[in-house]
Amino acid sequence: MTRHDSSSTIATPEAVLYDPSDHAGFWRRLLIIAVDLVVVLAIIVGVAAAWTLLTPYAEAAPNSGLIVGLGAGYLYWVVLKLTPVGTLGYLLTGAKLVDLKGHRPSLLTATGRSLLLVGFRSLFLLDALWPMSDRSGQTLRDKLTGTRVVKRSAKPVGTGTLALVAFNILGLSLILREVKTSPESGPGDGIE
Repeated sequence: MTRHDSSSTIATPEAVLYDPSDHAGFWRRLLIIAVDLVVVLAIIVGVAAAWTLLTPYAEAAPNSGLIVGLGAGYLYWVVLKLTPVGTLGYLLTGAKLVDLKGHRPSLLTATGRSLLLVGFRSLFLLDALWPMSDRSGQTLRDKLTGTRVVKRSAKPVGTGTLALVAFNILGLSLILREVKTSPESGPGDGIE
């Protein structure tokens, strides 16, 4: 990965900075994904099986159980993540998902973030290891969706402005948003 720090500021309100120790690290993220993957697969299989066994529509629409199971899995994997409780993985690790302004991301953003994990399974290792070299502790899919995973107790330590930063990743050039520290923001996770 190469990074071009010739960033330009986006004309938007300020974003928040977190202390680097508040970022969810590799092991915390891995545990979140492992726990939530087991739970969501159990939900999908359980709901699909129950639907197929208990509804008269199962014979007419053989895939209806799977569709209902996927819907229940989506409610857990995406929608529950946006609530104050979070998924079991987030609850056990004491983490939360926030946008660059420190708020809960939108449903569309959370859906896109989850689809990136499912859609680019071959890049899972790169995505998982990305935060180790990233100043703001974000995975690649967090960068693409403007989100971050922080400790549930994390409080912003300052503010910065959103900047566009160019990245070259595996031959692909991307321009992504990052939080750039402003002089009055103090220590944080932005671009210094």
